[in-house]
Amino acid sequence: MYIFLSFLPMISIIIVFIIINKIMRIIIKRKFKPTHKVKLLTNTEGLSLRKQPDPEAKVFKKILNGTEIKQIDIGDEIKMGEIKGNWVRIITKEMIFGWCFSGSLEIINEKDYVQNRNDISIDDKPTEFEKKYINEVEDDKEIYKSELYSLEYNVLLDKLIRKYPISTKRDIENIEKKYSKEISKKVIIKMLLN
Repeated sequence: MYIFLSFLPMISIIIVFIIINKIMRIIIKRKFKPTHKVKLLTNTEGLSLRKQPDPEAKVFKKILNGTEIKQIDIGDEIKMGEIKGNWVRIITKEMIFGWCFSGSLEIINEKDYVQNRNDISIDDKPTEFEKKYINEVEDDKEIYKSELYSLEYNVLLDKLIRKYPISTKRDIENIEKKYSKEISKKVIIKMLLN
């Protein structure tokens, strides 16, 4: 009985964390505006997602046929088999980033579709800051283990401003605006842990 009571505070914290995580995912999904849908041309297990725009890069995720994604960047033109296309950087509703071949994507939102690098507004192009940190926080399990993760967003932002120049705050605000508050929180934690 006493052993159970000693674990009660920890169980409460875990439950609160799970609830907050689910709420954040719901908010992120509501903000998500897909530009494409995966339309596989062959009978494969899914669209290959890579960390780099290179056919030799390791595939870390397969995206199922019909999955809606958002294109956030465009790379070089390539030819796979008989199909010409481009490398495109995408994000899924689950906040998974990666590069894939555009020949397996169907446009579903003409307004936000990016045909070439000149079509990307200056506000949508990933900055060097974003390129560095967005990829780093995707797979970093230490962020969740850090005691910083339980702190509120504004508290983390204040800590960051004390450690880094004020221009960093603008970079973080841009990440929040383009991606989500959850991603910008992870970036703040990553920077504070360094």
